[in-house]
Amino acid sequence: MSFNYQVALERLNSIDWDALSEKNVDRNKALLVNEYLFRASKFLNDFNFASNLPMFNPIEVIDSDVTVPEDIDDKLKNIFNDNVSPFIRMICKSYLIWGVVSSSYPDIYDKYKGLFGPIIYLFESGGIVNFTRNELKVGAFTIPIQNMGNLRKEFEFEANVQKRIEQD
Repeated sequence: MSFNYQVALERLNSIDWDALSEKNVDRNKALLVNEYLFRASKFLNDFNFASNLPMFNPIEVIDSDVTVPEDIDDKLKNIFNDNVSPFIRMICKSYLIWGVVSSSYPDIYDKYKGLFGPIIYLFESGGIVNFTRNELKVGAFTIPIQNMGNLRKEFEFEANVQKRIEQD
């Protein structure tokens, strides 16, 4: 099945949002967040989109007039419990919008396939991330975001994790 808005929605629906916990965070989960930031910064830099924030609207980045489904916010409200932070909600909304982009701009999607894979896999595995002023907190780990564009991929994931984060 190819990736699209509906596939993204189903993936988010399958996550046990009640299971997200800082207790489920280890170094590997922090590496997932770092990998997401690496991919996001590459995407943003390639489109000359200035942002020091780890969440963004892919449609704004590619400067497109693609229409987002009107019910996207209602769909997200039905997915999440009350404990899910606004930051995680924004990341997931961006992920759904990425599903819309994938259908309208398959060439862009193919180039950046897996853009949200690491962060969505973090949630699927029960991990949580919190956004503060200039950093992301993943359990005991802190990842500064002010130099998001300078992140480099410096590690390898186990094969099973690598396969999951390449998915959208």
